[in-house]
Amino acid sequence: MDDKFLTFKIKDEEGNDITCEEVYTFKNEENKKTYMVYTDNTFDEDGALKLYAGIYNPDSEDKKIIPITDNKEWAFVSEMVETLEGENED
Repeated sequence: MDDKFLTFKIKDEEGNDITCEEVYTFKNEENKKTYMVYTDNTFDEDGALKLYAGIYNPDSEDKKIIPITDNKEWAFVSEMVETLEGENED
């Protein structure tokens, strides 16, 4: 397995660059969309790593991460993250 992760920068609301790192990327075969789960390596008040997710087209030139607005897609991503996190604990 390759231990290299994609790193990229996004802009926050004030226009500041924030370095993020890919955590997981997976495809939904039903809707043919690819999703990326990523982190800015910050932690919430409980000490858990903050994760974010969006729709990602690895073949696109601009490599934008598109916000997820559909509840069904969020449910799919949440389920995938839980499954992948469970596999990593083994």
